[in-house]
Amino acid sequence: MTVLGISLGFNSSASLWEDGKCLASISEERINGIRNTKDLPIEAARTCIEVGRCSNTSNIVLAYSFYEDLSNDYLAQHLNNKQGFNSNKSPIENLKNILIENLDIGISRVERVEHHLAHAYSAYAVYGIHDDYTTLTMDGFGDGISARLIVNGEIKAELPLVKSFALYYQFVTGALGFKEHQHEGKVTGLSTDARLVYDQDTYEKVFMFFRRLYEDIEPLEELSEEEKTLFYNSHIVGFDKFLRLKKTIYNFVKSIIPSNLELKDSSSENYITKNLEAVAIAKAVQDFVVEGVCKFIATYNNGNITEHLYLAGGMFANVSLNRKIGERFRYKHIYISPAMGDEGTAMGAAALQFKANLLEFHPDYIIPAGIPIIYDNYHELTEKEIAATICTAIDGVLHYCSGRSEFGPRALMRRSSLFSAVDKEKTLELNKAMQRSEFMPYAPVCCEESMDILFEEGYEKYEESLQFMTVALKALPWVKEKYPGAVHSDGTCRVQVLHKDIPCERKAWDIVHEYTKLTGELLLINTSYNIHNKPTSASYKQCLDTHKQSGYFGTLYMEEF
Repeated sequence: MTVLGISLGFNSSASLWEDGKCLASISEERINGIRNTKDLPIEAARTCIEVGRCSNTSNIVLAYSFYEDLSNDYLAQHLNNKQGFNSNKSPIENLKNILIENLDIGISRVERVEHHLAHAYSAYAVYGIHDDYTTLTMDGFGDGISARLIVNGEIKAELPLVKSFALYYQFVTGALGFKEHQHEGKVTGLSTDARLVYDQDTYEKVFMFFRRLYEDIEPLEELSEEEKTLFYNSHIVGFDKFLRLKKTIYNFVKSIIPSNLELKDSSSENYITKNLEAVAIAKAVQDFVVEGVCKFIATYNNGNITEHLYLAGGMFANVSLNRKIGERFRYKHIYISPAMGDEGTAMGAAALQFKANLLEFHPDYIIPAGIPIIYDNYHELTEKEIAATICTAIDGVLHYCSGRSEFGPRALMRRSSLFSAVDKEKTLELNKAMQRSEFMPYAPVCCEESMDILFEEGYEKYEESLQFMTVALKALPWVKEKYPGAVHSDGTCRVQVLHKDIPCERKAWDIVHEYTKLTGELLLINTSYNIHNKPTSASYKQCLDTHKQSGYFGTLYMEEF
């Protein structure tokens, strides 16, 4: 059986499976260059079929996930051409015909996969389904709910949209002047920066406001007539609550923040430090979310902790939250979906059709998942030569683009900018070239053999998840002094761990191992290769364009692998 999984809406994506195996997974943004695009993932699906070398394209099962009810209005708005679309047909018929006509495939049936179920299966697809497990899915909203807790297959609890911790975080991000759905990591960086001074009274005021709002003590603001029209025209379950919650949080934050504050336009550390209210708000929402998520887990699972915990959904892009969950609860193994956002629901929707096959760990479903580098005339370097090139690269940075791109938000040594973690100033130089402003150090990569001498005990429960850069671990004190470019001021480090015995990681492991032999450095900065507000570069042409737009900063090396 061949299954094409697609996710619609935010960061639309496609995932192609055949006979229980994932052949390819690609987000539409990696093709059209529009970050978090809502365009129908037609080109992503086309590329999955091409690079996945699907043997059966005449009898495909289409499995799709969407956080709202599918409508013809949505399809018409996000379809670049009208091929296959007929306003007189149902949305399901139109979706099917659009894909058939644009991709020249046959679709035997269409399955809609509930949003949070698709999130859960995005984790099961990669890590396999283990006995004695708890699954927590949590994001902004989907099918009317924002969270679901499952214990050994039984739904124990759900949270409605208005109780969405992810929306609290999203709306604070926007109210602070950042971009929703994109810059939540900046708020995390501000909230965990131990160097920053903040106003304690503001922190307490904000924290208690969020708590009262969550407990329905603080009323939501009413909608204007214009906002009511948005609600009436929406196909999102509970969209009125979404608009009222957003309005309430925005107005509250704006009442505290000075009117001249424009954090989004500033990369100056000193400037940020002076905004005591902004830092207090960031810390308050982070602490509120950590407290709330942990209480939700504890209420239904504290007395009977299972051996395994799966975390999926956009809330778990918050690497500090993921660490806190591990510290708070005694799960032996914690598996965080590598494609934790809505892009992962494409993979989850497809994987659900093969749930009996989800028994093993498959990092190869994430790391060599996407668009290949096609480059006929290149000189292939050995791993030792690549390691040496990092040391001698122009501007001290090697942009390393190898084989098929990753799936999900992290750069995992396939489309990465690599440089020494010892030189903190190099981060500022790269930020300037790539037009970025970051409040956290870039994430490093290391070999698994180095973990015991770099990080505190307890990381073992994240062993598989650490391959996808999804947790901020506590580094040992000497690591922060030695590698200031990789360790945050709170002593944490969002590391990717490579394994010699995992085939899809072996070449990257060899490169880092050779780099360590050459330099004595155990950590190497590994950040995504892209211009600010653009998706990670994927194709050969995109990689060249990124190099040009950066002013040819660093050395670019591409290989087919």
